[in-house]
Amino acid sequence: MNCSKEPMEPTDRNIAIYQDILLTWSKEGGARSFLWRLPENRTPYRAVMAEIMLRRTRAPQVTAVYQAFLERFPTLAAALQAMLSPLT
Repeated sequence: MNCSKEPMEPTDRNIAIYQDILLTWSKEGGARSFLWRLPENRTPYRAVMAEIMLRRTRAPQVTAVYQAFLERFPTLAAALQAMLSPLT
């Protein structure tokens, strides 16, 4: 592994090393536990919704609304339907 402060070239081998480092860090508790990181929430729709929410506010605030949002709009189709419905 390259321990210098120089950036590594983005070769397939170096990318694999970096991925391994991140996965190890995550499994050892380096990554915080959030609802959107649970295995049942690892779908493209749920990942995109979490990313959108995380771009607008901090993770603790997203935690408070993420589950409620997914209960109301469990699928992309449900979210799109709500966008097309008149406000009531």
